[in-house]
Amino acid sequence: MARGLFGYVSGTDTVTSYAYADTTYVTEIFTTTGANTWTVPTGVTYIIANIVGGGGGTGIGATAGGNGTSSSVAFSAGTQTAVGGNHSSTTDTTHAGTSQMNSTPNAFGDGAYTVRNGNNTYCTMAASRGSYIRVGGTVTPGANMTITVGAGGTAGTNGAAGAPGVIWIEYAVGGKRRCDLFTTTGTFTPPTGVTRVTATLRGGGGGTNWGDGGGGDGGTTSIAFAAGTQSALGGKGCNVGRGGFINYGTHVLGANNSGQGGFMSWAATTGPNSSAQFARDGQLRIVDGVVTPGTGITVTVGAGGSSQTGNSGSGVAWVEYYVP
Repeated sequence: MARGLFGYVSGTDTVTSYAYADTTYVTEIFTTTGANTWTVPTGVTYIIANIVGGGGGTGIGATAGGNGTSSSVAFSAGTQTAVGGNHSSTTDTTHAGTSQMNSTPNAFGDGAYTVRNGNNTYCTMAASRGSYIRVGGTVTPGANMTITVGAGGTAGTNGAAGAPGVIWIEYAVGGKRRCDLFTTTGTFTPPTGVTRVTATLRGGGGGTNWGDGGGGDGGTTSIAFAAGTQSALGGKGCNVGRGGFINYGTHVLGANNSGQGGFMSWAATTGPNSSAQFARDGQLRIVDGVVTPGTGITVTVGAGGSSQTGNSGSGVAWVEYYVP
C-alpha cells in the first residue's frame, strides 16, 4: 500500500508495516463507519492517529442534505476529534427540472457536489469536506480503545451523500516518535533532549459573502522558531455583491481545523441568472527548525476568514519530534 507521511490513505481495512529509522512501525486503517474497538498491542504505550471526518451531503428540495459526522480516537488522556464537513442544501422547489449532475465523492472525507437546472434557473451546491488532524497520545497495553469513523452526510432530495471519514494509526513497541496537535494558538515546550522538530501548518480558509458582509482572508498559522517564524498563509476570501438576485442558494463554511475556504451560491427566481463563489483554502506547509529543550515557542493557529454567517474553516498545526 502506498502512503505519504501526511497524506490520506485508501483501500479497505488493512494492516501494513514499514521501517522508520531503526524501529518497525505498524499502520492500521479503519474505514468501517461507527465505533470500532481496537486492542492496544503488548508493549505499545504511545500511538499517532490520523483522523478524517466525514464529508457533507447536498440536497435541493424537500429534504436537506446532512452534515458529515465526526471521527475520533479515545486516548487515555481524552478523546481527539476531527469534525465532519458541513452540508450544502436548500429546500427551495423552484429548481425542479430534470437536468442535474450529482457528484458523490470517492475520496475519504470529501463533500458532495450537485448542480441542478429547472425552469430555466440554476442552483449549485458544494458541501465541505471533513477536517484532517494528526495527533499522538499515550495508551495502555492490552486496553480496548474506541476508534470512531465518521459517516458521510446524508443525501437530501435531488442531492448526493458525502464520503465517509477514515482513521489510520501508527505505532511501534518502544517507538520514540511524538506528535502534539494545536487546534488553537498555544505554546510548544520541547521535552528534555529534543533539539529539532518538524511542524505541519495549515492556514485558515478564506470567507465568502454576497454583499452583506464577510469575504475576509483566512488567518496565518505559524510556529515561532528562535531562528525565525515559519508560516502558512490563510486562504483569500471572496467578496462579490449579488446585485438584485433573490437567494435560492446556500452559504457553506469550511469545517473547523480544515483550512477550507467557504462556498456560496444563489440564483434569481426566473431567468438564467445565477452565481457561485469559492474562497481559497489555507496554505499547507511542512517546516522544521532547531529548538531548545524546556524553552516554549508559540504556535499560532489562523482563524477562518469572516463570512456571511460566521467564520470559515480555521487552520491547524501539529509538531513532531523524537524523544531520546
